[in-house]
Amino acid sequence: MGETGEVSENPVPSKPSQIASLTPLRGIAAILVVLFHLTGLAYMQHLGEALPGTSILSRGYLWVDFFFVLSGFIITHVYGDRFTNGLNRREVKDFLVARFARLYPLHFVALCMTVALYLLIYSKMPPSKTDDGFNMADFYGWKALPSHFLWLIGFGLTKMSWNVPAWSISTEWWTYILTLPLFRYLNRGVSKRTFIVPALCILALYVLVSHHESNSLDLTFDFGILRCLLSFTLGICLYQFYKTGVGKSLLSSDRALLCALLLTLLILHFPYPAGTPAPPPLLFRVHPLTPYFDVASPLVFALLALCVAYNHGKGYQFLNIRPLRYLGDISFSVYLMQGNSFTVFMIAAGSWRQKHPVGDMGWSDKLLLYSFVVLFDVVLAMATYRWVERPARGWIRRKLSAEKT
Repeated sequence: MGETGEVSENPVPSKPSQIASLTPLRGIAAILVVLFHLTGLAYMQHLGEALPGTSILSRGYLWVDFFFVLSGFIITHVYGDRFTNGLNRREVKDFLVARFARLYPLHFVALCMTVALYLLIYSKMPPSKTDDGFNMADFYGWKALPSHFLWLIGFGLTKMSWNVPAWSISTEWWTYILTLPLFRYLNRGVSKRTFIVPALCILALYVLVSHHESNSLDLTFDFGILRCLLSFTLGICLYQFYKTGVGKSLLSSDRALLCALLLTLLILHFPYPAGTPAPPPLLFRVHPLTPYFDVASPLVFALLALCVAYNHGKGYQFLNIRPLRYLGDISFSVYLMQGNSFTVFMIAAGSWRQKHPVGDMGWSDKLLLYSFVVLFDVVLAMATYRWVERPARGWIRRKLSAEKT
């Protein structure tokens, strides 16, 4: 997942209006990413499928691309106009300070917690491997740790390790820097570029996917930066439609939002892998149509985001109920702290497996386990949002910003 940019945060004097419904949607997507990772852990523990007959959960890695598209959209909404006519040194500094303050403190704390969990728990586990050749120790390598602290993951320099979800945070930071010149060319309303550039992005994603060993868009520590950069750029172009109101009369209805939601679920549902978990390094068998559906997903997510941004009907009312609003507020913490929450899953699943040496976990036990881990992650996110994310962000911006906020 990438951090999507906080809708209500803006250091500039002229504050753009909030796009309220995108915040709770971000929270829902974060939970879906957590569920995706839980399905992978369940496969590793041979607990059985979480939701058989559909790939909605097993292809939940696509929600990270939703975050990237949404991030490009929101960053353009909040900051885009500042860089449309060129890059001012002071404004660039304020932007990067705000983004660093938003991302790094929680990333640092989450990574330190991961190291502590390794020293306290995983380093003391016997080096036994499962039938699939998986070993929790494979996720921890001291040589890879500096790359995590320096935000150099997602460039193919290290293998998947430590706090795995943080790869998207690293790539998002570098995407902020790399895309700054694009605002001058893309943040100018709907034009030919608004159609040509997304088409090129989708084509590039297809080439990337077709040459990747997984044959899917689940690119993380190897080509994560390209995955983020392309979807983020698509989000910049998407904002041009919102800014000029293109399609608003059609897409602002509840019916349009429902259709966009169903289309999203459809593209996640198909194609179902239809089989047992694939051998390492893959977790799931890949259907021949998977690359095409994966590459189309950013466009579908773009449609969903635009419908949500336009909508002020029942969809708006539902998304803006207080629990979903709060879930959206803490979504960054939900996403980044999930790796530490999975320790609870591994301990509970291991304990269950000792009592049940063979067979899949029953539905009631599985539902209870998934629910408990998600709840644990949310509670942990509430704590880090309150005691780490918010105060650290404010402190860094007060100390480093050129403009006091």
